[in-house]
Amino acid sequence: GFEALRHGNIRAATMHFSDALDWDPTQVEARLARGRCRRDLGDTAGAMSDFLLSQDYAAHSPEPHVEMGDLFFARKDYGRAIGHYDDALQIQPEHAMALCRRGISHHHIRRHSQAVEDLKQAARIDPNIPNIARYIRMASTRR
Repeated sequence: GFEALRHGNIRAATMHFSDALDWDPTQVEARLARGRCRRDLGDTAGAMSDFLLSQDYAAHSPEPHVEMGDLFFARKDYGRAIGHYDDALQIQPEHAMALCRRGISHHHIRRHSQAVEDLKQAARIDPNIPNIARYIRMASTRR
């Protein structure tokens, strides 16, 4: 599945991840990857199903919550995205991407102070997040 993704073939990757999950439904990485593929193919319900099942199999991982947040973020449902990023950050408070995306979500619903705080914290944890400085400037000008 991951090889198919490297070649840009999302449909083939989805099939390979499905095959792997037929053998072992507890494979969280395969389930998350298939969920991302489904999301990218526009199958929101299938993606959410995979992310929820991933959460069941990996209760102590922030990744299923981040993926659910990303799903709602992509749908511009920023309030629900924030709730899922909050869940991820309860598990792993230093999750840079959850902080970054929660910050951008706060920005979109005009909570600019919270946006700047999250984005600056994300940048401190991982200064290599693409465009993080631009996101901070964007949120800072709206305060």
